Amino acid sequence: MNTHKLEMNAEQIVLRSFSEANLEKSRKWANTKLLHPLILRSSFVSNEEHRMWYQNLLVDPSKIVFAIHEKSSDIYIGNTGFYNYSCEHKRAEFWILIGEPEFWGKGFGFSTLRLMLQYGFQELSLNKICILVSVKNSPAIRLYQRCGFFTEGILRKHYYIKNEYIDVYSMSLLRVEYNELD
Repeated sequence: MNTHKLEMNAEQIVLRSFSEANLEKSRKWANTKLLHPLILRSSFVSNEEHRMWYQNLLVDPSKIVFAIHEKSSDIYIGNTGFYNYSCEHKRAEFWILIGEPEFWGKGFGFSTLRLMLQYGFQELSLNKICILVSVKNSPAIRLYQRCGFFTEGILRKHYYIKNEYIDVYSMSLLRVEYNELD
């Protein structure tokens, strides 16, 4: 059983362990075609596939997923987490999706990323947090740069989405860089 069950609070948000109650809305966001190139999704997610993904989360220690809630209203607005978490190598791949459009561009991504960086570097003792982001996702790139991430390189034509090959930046933040931020 995945042991990363907790709740974390920041000024705007609360992160809670992803639960079965989050599945329907989460699948709706994953199937929003407008978001596919930004979240690097290429296909429709069936109800069965989404349930299998969730069942895998419960047993796979390399995946840590949280539901993002707006703090004052407790509205479920997105998901975030780490994939490919490696205790041995002390690294993980960060991801985030603010699925509710009315919460875009209002600092919720920034609050979530800051909380996840704190969790990753302080609680999980990570040395490196990585991100893959579409070169066309300018808001996300600016967010990651603002939080200290460096571009390590470009993975050319790495995804095929909506009949187009997508280049992605490979970005990362090291613990030593994080410690120097504030």
